[in-house]
Amino acid sequence: MNPHARDAEMLQHIKSWQDSGETQANYCKRHGLAQHQLIYYRQKLGFMKPVQSTLTRNQLVPVTIKPEKPASEPIWIEHDNGFKIQFSSDICVEQFNQALTLIKAVS
Repeated sequence: MNPHARDAEMLQHIKSWQDSGETQANYCKRHGLAQHQLIYYRQKLGFMKPVQSTLTRNQLVPVTIKPEKPASEPIWIEHDNGFKIQFSSDICVEQFNQALTLIKAVS
């Protein structure tokens, strides 16, 4: 197939996909197309602008790492003799270890 015929074929697919209301992935799967081909021809035929990166090669990018949220469920310890202790889920490890030490001492 010559390049112009392929362009025309892909142009028809692009228009059909836009009219279908389907996601690209579903349309491509249904028509036996690779999704990256549809994206490539959308750029080539002027339906979307190529992504321009503002980064240069090997440029470091700042990243913010947020700590995970603590579990919202309380922590319960139940002793064989019947007493129960409830701890907040955001208790620090040091405080929790101190409490365990006390529980062991009174057992």
